[in-house]
Amino acid sequence: MEKNEPKIPHEEIVIKATLQGGFSEMESVLKHHFTSGRNYISTLERHLGVKFHREKEQAQNGGLYYRYTVADRQTAQKLLTYANHKAERYHRTAFTQAEIKAILARFNHEETE
Repeated sequence: MEKNEPKIPHEEIVIKATLQGGFSEMESVLKHHFTSGRNYISTLERHLGVKFHREKEQAQNGGLYYRYTVADRQTAQKLLTYANHKAERYHRTAFTQAEIKAILARFNHEETE
């Protein structure tokens, strides 16, 4: 990241991770260097009225932690809209139209079921 680039908020990091394969609190610490990832998940659930899919995973040290993923297309759309709306306040784009299209395409099978 260049010096003048804005720092990406933790909330946006959490949204991007859940939309791109999943997010765990362990990853928030090891990969993204912040704690309290599950607090962002809970806040997003309350604020947006969504529910993340939770799956328990075991760490190498034997501890258990949750992996959070997006459960459905409606949740994905809400997260994408919210992230871009928040980013606009800082003259940024969280997700490009191409990224939005690719993410939502993963949920297209739901429309035919």
